[in-house]
Amino acid sequence: MLHAGTFYATLILFLFSGCAGSTPGHVDAWMWALGFVAAAAGWVWALRRPRRTWWGLPLATFAGFVAVAALAVGINGSTGYCPD
Repeated sequence: MLHAGTFYATLILFLFSGCAGSTPGHVDAWMWALGFVAAAAGWVWALRRPRRTWWGLPLATFAGFVAVAALAVGINGSTGYCPD
């Protein structure tokens, strides 16, 4: 259930950050790589204790996507995923 909520929250995050700038932005490959590294670090942290695995994995995944969106908005102006 938390994974579905994480997917929905990530979708909303990318849509809102995609419409943030006046120029169409994009997400570079290195931004995806940094987001994956952030998520993987959170996954390792969550898997170290069985009691926090069920909430730590979705939270780490969302944190990785937040890092990607923050980098894209900060550097390129938006993520480029804006539904017109």
